[in-house]
This record gives sequence, C-alpha cells and structure tokens, in this order.
Amino acid sequence: MPRPFPGMDPYLESPSLWRTLHTHLVVEICKDLQPQLVPAYVASAEERVVLGPRNTDIYPDVAVREHESRPGGGAAVAVRPSVKAAAGIAVPEEVVVPDLTRRERFVTIRDTQSNAIVTVIEILSPWNKTGEGHEQYTARHAELLLSEANLVEIDLLRRGRHTIAAPASLLGPSDYRICMHRAGANRFGVLRLSVRDPLPNIGIPLRFEDPDVVLHLGDVFARCYEGGGYAYKAGYRTDPDPPLREEDARWAQELPRKQAG
Repeated sequence: MPRPFPGMDPYLESPSLWRTLHTHLVVEICKDLQPQLVPAYVASAEERVVLGPRNTDIYPDVAVREHESRPGGGAAVAVRPSVKAAAGIAVPEEVVVPDLTRRERFVTIRDTQSNAIVTVIEILSPWNKTGEGHEQYTARHAELLLSEANLVEIDLLRRGRHTIAAPASLLGPSDYRICMHRAGANRFGVLRLSVRDPLPNIGIPLRFEDPDVVLHLGDVFARCYEGGGYAYKAGYRTDPDPPLREEDARWAQELPRKQAG
C-alpha cells in the first residue's frame, strides 16, 4: 500500500505509533548520512536518560524504562525495612517508582579523530513538547546553543508547545518545522511545513570548513513507513490524533481518490 500523504503522515503522530516511528527515524537518519560523512565524521544513534513522572498520554522517544520486576504489576510500592535501625539512625521505607526514568534517542555527528560532537540532530517527541519534558528539553537546547556543536531540530508533531530553539514570536504558524543552528551564529534557519507539504532535503552543518551534507528526509520517512508496516497500523478509517483542521481534513479525504485516479 503506497503512502497516502506526500509528506509527514498525521496518523503517525498518535503516541502509540510515534514511539516506534521515532526509533526508525533515528536509525534511518544515521544510515542516510553515513556514506556522506566518512571518513572524517560518523553519525551515531545515542541516548540520554531523563527524569519525569509517568503520563499515559505522553510517551518518551523510545519505550525503554528502568524498572524492577515485582509480583502484581508495576505500580509504585512502599517496602518496609526488614532490619531495625542501627545506632539510632532511622531506616526509611523504600518507594519503588518503575517509570521514573525515560530514555531519549537522538543523532550525533562526531569527528572520527577527536570524537568531539560536531552536530546534534533532535527528533522531537510528545514528551519534549509537554510539561516537565518541555522544560528539560528547552534547557538542553539552550546549552547546545552555547556550545561548539551545531543543532538541528526536526518537529513532526502538531500537538504540544512550540519547542524548537528559534523563538516562537519570530515565526509564523505551521504544522511542522525544522530548525537549524550553526555553532557560534546568532541566527536560525527555519523550515515551516504544512501537512500537505512533502518532506524536504535538509542541509546538515558540519565544521565551518566543510560543506553541509544532505539529509533526504522524505526518503528517510518513506523507508521508515515501509519498513515499519505503518500502512497496516495507522487506522486510516478514523480521525488522526490530533485531528486535522477542517480544510485539511477534506483534502486528506480526497487523497485516496486522487491516488486511484
């Protein structure tokens, strides 16, 4: 089954599908860039651990959580100490919170000689755009903007707060956006996309003396869509989550007819 949408598929923004799509995107971005980078640079899928309470509507970038297996489920459990306090020191109860940590994956481009990070590519998740996750992410990209690394942010989610590093007050509305910041610069390159736009090729900056490499985002997404079997998971008979604007919803309903015709 061919992809029904020319660019980002709004049906894949559903949190239950985004978790695996995010993983596929990280892997395919590395594969797309690698032939252009070697031998001077290398692209890698890396991860960080962040803290935050569980919210069943907001998933981390990758569904891997630290937990301790206990009978009867994964709820937080208070465990009374089995030993008495020694030397007058109180022994606290242990409270196990299985979903306290989250792992987020992102792409780095490193110099193969020094192993220094040259560029960071972030694919935003629902967690990055909501509540504590938004605060943690904006603090992280603020640090990157002051570092010697370039930053590329890819936001393919309509839900949530404005999160890319470029100030929201300077940008017009869009469904999706891509932001590029070169180390040491006081400006951003921003691509604003609607749900109707194809996903573009993007210039990924390296060190100042080297030309950009090209991320073929549309091709990357197409490989993810096919390899992940999303044509059979997306639930095209229902409305996407979140719903499309009325005019875009009418346009989306016409797509299968245009493809068939």
